[in-house]
Amino acid sequence: MKRAVWLGVALSATVGAVTLKPAAIISADIEQSRSKGDVETHHYVTVQNAFPKVDVFTVKGVPNNVFFIQKCREAVRNKLKAPATAKFSAALPTMYFVYAGTYRNFGKVDAQNSLGAPSRSSYMCLSVFEGTQKGGRVYIKATLLN
Repeated sequence: MKRAVWLGVALSATVGAVTLKPAAIISADIEQSRSKGDVETHHYVTVQNAFPKVDVFTVKGVPNNVFFIQKCREAVRNKLKAPATAKFSAALPTMYFVYAGTYRNFGKVDAQNSLGAPSRSSYMCLSVFEGTQKGGRVYIKATLLN
């Protein structure tokens, strides 16, 4: 009986677990940071550990700046109380952290809060692209910063 219980515990601990392998290809329109300090704050394991509370998108080809901005906004909408009211201001360009294996987007969004009052929030998305030149999946962890 104890073995069955331990097997159940082991299986439940792995449900939803995912191991990401960031692609080593980057679109030419995305800025790159080669600072090794970025590994501590932007490592792909941050996105991996947030799974399954991340948004997953399929992409044909290598994702570019426009793709990351659009999909980040979509992931942010999924976090809002009133997503239909969201109005996004101009986003900063996507940054790729070479040693961390992640893409980062920042921006601001105006939307109604749970009381129906307008509210402005900053947001950040940390993304991982898994795939090849032909395409793959992008995992996005969206965070409202305030």
